[in-house]
Amino acid sequence: MNAILKMWDKVVKFNLFMFLIGSMLILFLGILTLIDVFGRYLLNKPFKGSLEISELIMAGVLFLCLAYSFSLKSHIKVDVIVSKFSPRAQVYLDACATTISLIFLSLVVWQGTKRAIEQLGNYTEILKIPISPVAFLVPIGCLFSCLYLVGHILSDLPRTKNQGKEDQ
Repeated sequence: MNAILKMWDKVVKFNLFMFLIGSMLILFLGILTLIDVFGRYLLNKPFKGSLEISELIMAGVLFLCLAYSFSLKSHIKVDVIVSKFSPRAQVYLDACATTISLIFLSLVVWQGTKRAIEQLGNYTEILKIPISPVAFLVPIGCLFSCLYLVGHILSDLPRTKNQGKEDQ
């Protein structure tokens, strides 16, 4: 059990690390956009390849920050309807939603890996930036999201059992 907790701690820390990288990329994206707009409208000289870089950064940011958003529980949740259910039903609905998310993200890991492998050797049009490193961020980010969701499900098992006892 102690080894599992240490591994879980490493997953949480790595998710935070990926989030920090994603945050720095957002800052870089903002600066890049500012330079592009400034160059385009004031100097009549746009930044060559800024759209390519922006597309790559946006894809990276989304999947780098996904697992951390799960850990913050900042993903979309419809509490208006669910809050009307009994506590036991809420626990089971949360477990079902988490399981469905886990299945979906597992499929994204599988298909994202296939797609990233297909991108090996492909480059962007203008700046000739390799696409595959960014493409591999999709399955990597989703894999760590899956690890977090598995931990979430395992941590909710005692709560599910206790909720069943309380309702009896």
